Order: sequence, then structure tokens, then C-alpha cells
Amino acid sequence: MSPTPAVSVIMSAYNAEAFIGRAIASLQAQTFGDWELIVIDDCSSDDTQGVTEALAAQDARIRYLRADTNRGCAIARNAGLGEARGTWITILDADDQYTPDRLEFLYNEAQARRADIVADNQIYFDEALGRVVREKAYTLGGIDCLPLTAERITDNDAPPRLFSCGLLKPFIRRAFMTQSGVTIYDPAFRHAEDFGLLFTLLFKGARGFMFEKTGYIYTIPFGVKAPKEKQTSRTDYGKTGWLAIIEANGILMEMVRREAHGDVKLLAALQRRKRRCSREIVWREFRQHLREGHILQALKMARHANLLTYAWDAGRNKFRASGLMM
Repeated sequence: MSPTPAVSVIMSAYNAEAFIGRAIASLQAQTFGDWELIVIDDCSSDDTQGVTEALAAQDARIRYLRADTNRGCAIARNAGLGEARGTWITILDADDQYTPDRLEFLYNEAQARRADIVADNQIYFDEALGRVVREKAYTLGGIDCLPLTAERITDNDAPPRLFSCGLLKPFIRRAFMTQSGVTIYDPAFRHAEDFGLLFTLLFKGARGFMFEKTGYIYTIPFGVKAPKEKQTSRTDYGKTGWLAIIEANGILMEMVRREAHGDVKLLAALQRRKRRCSREIVWREFRQHLREGHILQALKMARHANLLTYAWDAGRNKFRASGLMM
């Protein structure tokens, strides 16, 4: 294995014994072979360690690290970032997969465009059904490539839009991370740390692009057949999770105010994101009242929160591919 591989793939794993082998196999099947995989076991209680170490014994490109305590995905990834030697950094979650040409495509595009960040589209996989349920997470309106900006990803990262840019698993140039001083996921983020890292790098001047070509197979957190949270996630997708996103959004707003002398357009985009996340909390409580037969409470909530437009947008997005805002 090269002492300085082209790509470092970071994988945080927690109780991933049943599927981590599948994820690693998708990496080993890449048409581009100059990579290293750093697996950080977030103190699993199953045999994630045994499965991974057996694979590492057969492939020198795989390295295994185990945390002493369970501290969550962001902290585990930070440990992997500290070990990374590659020119480029990217993520592969333990229950997700790559298409065979993902690394080759992104590496070539990143080099050709002299980019600091490149991101691809996603395929949605339902674990319970055992099949793909969505061939593309987003569309770019007939173009193949779109520049990434902090404002653009902010406007595409809040409900009721169907695709969140926080789900992107981009290639990031390690040298730019070092140059910008953004070398880890911010531990202050209890949720949406992926979005926070991408936003901050773009805000710091990273040259980024996203492509409509699919390369990342994302295991959806709540399946169609058996709607339960994905096993590798310890994210709260209820009210607590949305409040954490709003809190993280506030951290980003303070950074923009402090370092960009109040970039008006970017602050406005972050304020829109906050409002939409707040509306999502109300929308979910409204639906819960309806399910429980609390009609009067639901009607009062709908009246005060003006949920009709939000409900229309949510329903429309459910039945069409998510077109990103240009």
C-alpha cells in the first residue's frame, strides 16, 4: 500500500457486524484502487471488530481502530481524519455502499476541475425490502454538474425539500482542510455535523461541484416495510433532532456574522433554513394530533402556523424527484 494513497475513506462503525462486510466489499470492488480505509469502531458490542480485522488481515489497505467509549459518529470520524494520509478524504458509512466506479469518477472530476470538494448523487436502498427504492436522490434540472456554494446548500437543506445536502458524502481535498483550519467535524454539533463541515469549508472558500451521476448507495434510516431507524445511526429524528439542527444553524450564523461581517444573503439563507426546520417540528406535531384524534388541537395549530402551504409542498415533493434550487 502506498504511504500516501490518493483517497482516504473514513468509516465510523457501531454494531455493524451484519453489514460492514458488504460496505467494505463495495470499496474493494472499485475500479480505482489507490485508497486506504480507516474503520473506527465506536465501541461496538457485537463482533464488528472480528469481521473487520479478518478483512484487514487480507487487505493491507484496511486499518482498524477501536474507541474505548461510545461517543458518536462525529467524534469517531474525527479520529479517522487524524489518521488519514490520502490527498482526498471521503466517507463510507458502515451500512452503505459505493457503485463500482465512484472513486474513479470523483477523483478524475476533482483533478480535472481543480476542485477542493466534489460530490455525487445518491441511490436510496431499503434494507427491509432488500432493494433500491429511489434511483436518484436529486436532479439538477438537465445539467450534469452544479457549483457548490454555502448559500446553495443552505437553501437545499431544510424541509419540505426531499433531499438534504447534509446527506452528501463528498470528496474533500485534505490540503484545503489544513489550509482553512477546518480539519474535524465540529464537536459542538449534536446533529447535522456533515452539513456543518461542508458549509464551513465552502464558506472558507472551497471550490466545489456536485454531479447528478450516482455513486453512493445510501441505506435510508426509516424503511418502507419496517420503519425503524438504521442501526448505525444514533440520531434523533424527532423533535429533539430538529431542535439540534436549529441549534447548529445558530452556530453557523454566528460564524458568518463574525467572519464575514454579516454576509446578508448567506445570513438570510440560514434564517430561512431555521424557519423551515421550526415549521417541520410544528408539522409533525400537527400530524401526531390528527393520528391521535385530537382534531381541535390540530386545527388550532394549523390556523396559527399556516401549515397549508407547507403541507402542499411536502406532498408534492413526496411524489417527485427532488430538484435542487439553482
